[in-house]
Amino acid sequence: MTRTSRLSTLFSGSKNAHVRANRKKAESRRLGLENLEGRCVLSSISGVVFDDANGNGSQDGGESPLAGFTVFHETDGNAILNVGEDSAVTGADGSYQFSFPGPSGAWHYGSAIIPAGDATGRWLNTNNNYQELPIYPGETVDGVMNFGFRFVPYAGSFYPVGGESLVNQTTAGQQGTAETYESFDANTVAADSAGNYAVAWLSPQANLQDQVFVRVFNADGTPRTNEILVGTANRSSGQIAQMPVVAMSGDGSRLAVSWNSYSASTATSTPLVRTYNGVTGTPVTAAVVVSPYSTKEAYRATGIAMDGNGDFAVLMTGGTKSKNGSTNYGITQFQRFTNAGTAVGNRIQVVDAALINGTQAIAMDGAGNFVVVYQESSSDSNSGIFAQRYSASGAKAGSLITVVADPAGKRSDNRGASVAMNSSGRFVVAWTGGYLSGDGNGNESETAQVYNAAGQPLGGKVVLGTGAGGLCPGTAIDSAGNVTVAWKVVPYRGSGPFGPDVLAATEVRVRRLNADGSLSDTFVVNTTTEGGQIQPAVAATSSGFIVAWNGRGAGDDAGVFTQRFTTTPPEAPAAPLSLDAGSVDYLFSNDGSKR
Repeated sequence: MTRTSRLSTLFSGSKNAHVRANRKKAESRRLGLENLEGRCVLSSISGVVFDDANGNGSQDGGESPLAGFTVFHETDGNAILNVGEDSAVTGADGSYQFSFPGPSGAWHYGSAIIPAGDATGRWLNTNNNYQELPIYPGETVDGVMNFGFRFVPYAGSFYPVGGESLVNQTTAGQQGTAETYESFDANTVAADSAGNYAVAWLSPQANLQDQVFVRVFNADGTPRTNEILVGTANRSSGQIAQMPVVAMSGDGSRLAVSWNSYSASTATSTPLVRTYNGVTGTPVTAAVVVSPYSTKEAYRATGIAMDGNGDFAVLMTGGTKSKNGSTNYGITQFQRFTNAGTAVGNRIQVVDAALINGTQAIAMDGAGNFVVVYQESSSDSNSGIFAQRYSASGAKAGSLITVVADPAGKRSDNRGASVAMNSSGRFVVAWTGGYLSGDGNGNESETAQVYNAAGQPLGGKVVLGTGAGGLCPGTAIDSAGNVTVAWKVVPYRGSGPFGPDVLAATEVRVRRLNADGSLSDTFVVNTTTEGGQIQPAVAATSSGFIVAWNGRGAGDDAGVFTQRFTTTPPEAPAAPLSLDAGSVDYLFSNDGSKR
């Protein structure tokens, strides 16, 4: 008996995966087993890996098979081909097949490894490169999984400079933003006008010490400093460090790092900031409390922005404390500072406490004018994105901007607001959003809207990419108005034990919206494609941009990495010098004589 209807239902949305399952009733009766749950059976996965030139996820006529691609049986959800996991390499016809013993009554997965690409471009998967295979009790299953990839050339867009680079020097423990809120705009990389940059991250250690680090790099990617310890939190006494963010002045003379120290005893966070000399990395101030804890209210820092001379502002979310000690988050405020790290005036409130607020972000121009964006959610889970401009003095400039409204009568999920502003005040807001389908999985997109310095929209909203799990995109805009957006993609959403999101199987993608309104193609940033890559952040430079993220790569299985990009095409290699048979070769000595 062949079972297809129930299994094909489970594969709805993945038209390249289907299964042919055969019950083994005769064997069940022979063994006298009423329940074969957990019994190991021999099943198989086979299929084709193909060049999906048109990117529609299906192998159409004329689309070639791809040889040399590895497909493996995923057993632990880490998206890495481990020792003991069955695998196969595609042949000349793009096909593969392998068998595996596995328990029935379980979910199994097939994954295709994305190649790293080369100097000319990158491979992009066009359908789920992580597919599920349920095996019901008493069945063997022959699963068919087809994987599509499209090669995206760099020509005409932007080009990588070198390879992905490890930022952190400490490799013990997990580096990155593991204990941050990924739905917030974690601007963990910042650059000056010359392209020098700084990266901030969190390092939870086995000795129960949470450490916040920053490291400064020259424009060519060489380290300017070692990793600099910004602050610590002792988990043994109930303290946890969270959400490090960094800003750098346009002239490169200053950088500031903000983070939160969470107290388990009060169930609240204290936002902190520390200022540094951007050239030498020496501290200008000790850690400064941005908003002190009180029994009535509490805040946590969610963003930081700096002008051309090093004056900056820290963005916070918080609210009043309830009788049980929890914080009713709903207020968005900012606190301005001088480049010496001294607070200017009092905290200024952006959003009314009566609103239900989600993500928020801040960006600043070279003169100190800035913009705050935030997500406003209603009680029915709908949400919109809004922006408010401010002058360098902290006064409101213009009226509230509705970036994307909460559409009446439709369930929406516009979230993950991020913002970037260039030195002249042009800014871009990016977010993840769309109307959610009934299963809560579909129709997500990374969208951007550009504004001039007066807050007027330049063109319409632009969809940069789609993919489940994008959350808060990293955003940057350069002095010419070119926009770069990076986001995390979860290439699989399902219902098995590793679902609904296989967070290990994630990648960072980037796309550029040029100042003339044209769009580049979409590229995968990370060249290490096994394991998870999350929390991308972007900083613009005069010649391109830098993407930072944390994940698995060369030198650290859980580290912080960067990849630099330039808009300047690489020089073509010089043609080799050749001499004909009639040529005469001369050797010149140091004294200039010819021999």
